[in-house]
Amino acid sequence: DAQWEAVVQKSLERYLPMKAATFIVPLCEMLDHVLNVEIKCGDASFKLSQVSNANKCNELEFDMKVEQMHLPLLAALNSDTVQMQHIDAAAYYGIMNGSMDLFFEHDGKYYILDWKSNYLGDHVEDYAPELLVEAMNENNYHLQYHIYTLAAKRFLQSRLPDFDYERDFGGVLYLFVRGIRKDSVNGVFSAKLPIEKLAQLEAVFPLQTQLQR
Repeated sequence: DAQWEAVVQKSLERYLPMKAATFIVPLCEMLDHVLNVEIKCGDASFKLSQVSNANKCNELEFDMKVEQMHLPLLAALNSDTVQMQHIDAAAYYGIMNGSMDLFFEHDGKYYILDWKSNYLGDHVEDYAPELLVEAMNENNYHLQYHIYTLAAKRFLQSRLPDFDYERDFGGVLYLFVRGIRKDSVNGVFSAKLPIEKLAQLEAVFPLQTQLQR
């Protein structure tokens, strides 16, 4: 945290020079809240300030080559709280590209984190967990983290011979930074796809099969 003010000031001078003096203090306060809020994901509980720099990767980009994208099958993954919108078409072919804001390992588990600056209201209570679910549905973020999870699972399987999804994957975090306070649960959305849902997702985005010669 000793470096925060200098880093924030440098960024503000680049992107918002006329307002730099106004935003230095509130942005440093935001960093304090975001990095020191207690994050609960499954059985795990930790703070981002505890994550080592050596164990994280910013903007992890991925390409998934799929034989067919069976998008209508996504409907089977919806529930009362998870509603994914998709294109109503039989199938798509090609390569899917994406980028995870932050991919990291902590305490033996791997996590995906997505930063969200969405404005949901003027009050911290506007970022309560039940309202975050609505924001996730409205913006189709559930579909996003389903795809991210599948990409991460395939990536980890390719790197770790004994990778076990249930044991080694911690989950997905969506941090709505405007509403995060380190003494509350507001602004933090976490989820982990059940293994059976992940199997269904594999059918939606099957890997391209190797041609036989």
